[in-house]
Amino acid sequence: MGNIFRDYDIRGIYPDEINSLIAEKAGNAVARFFNAKKIIVGEDGRLSSSDLRNGLIRGIRKAGTDVVFIGRSTTPLFYYASTSSKADAGIMITASHNPPQYNGLKIVGPGGAPVGLDTSLADIREIFDKDSTFAIVVGSAYTADEMAGALSLYLILSSLGKNVSVTKVSGLI
Repeated sequence: MGNIFRDYDIRGIYPDEINSLIAEKAGNAVARFFNAKKIIVGEDGRLSSSDLRNGLIRGIRKAGTDVVFIGRSTTPLFYYASTSSKADAGIMITASHNPPQYNGLKIVGPGGAPVGLDTSLADIREIFDKDSTFAIVVGSAYTADEMAGALSLYLILSSLGKNVSVTKVSGLI
């Protein structure tokens, strides 16, 4: 496996360098680094994104962190959802402009703060490299379908300056 920890993301050739097991371990490391209660997850349209999503969400949930999966989205929409939902972190499954055989994880911290090697990504990598075990507490996961109405309403009202809270809906991925 090559160096998948780049300056501003975790990225590599799928499935040789990045796959569902790597995504699971990375998701767990991100959740634990931020001591996150809730992480937003989005994905682009690459064929490998759904496989990475399954591993990523598994790893996040194993850290005891709740996941809100916003579905297929653009990176700007992901940034907006991560920021306006007041999530502890967000992970977008994308390799941006890279060729189709690549995929990766773009990470943001609280408030949508970018994560790179010069900020938190080096620390996340350290957890990723050191830990071979996962936390045993399992968080909840909600799909975009389950959250669509509530999330849409929340984002619209929040953008208008309204004070809105969204409670959990039943259902797991």
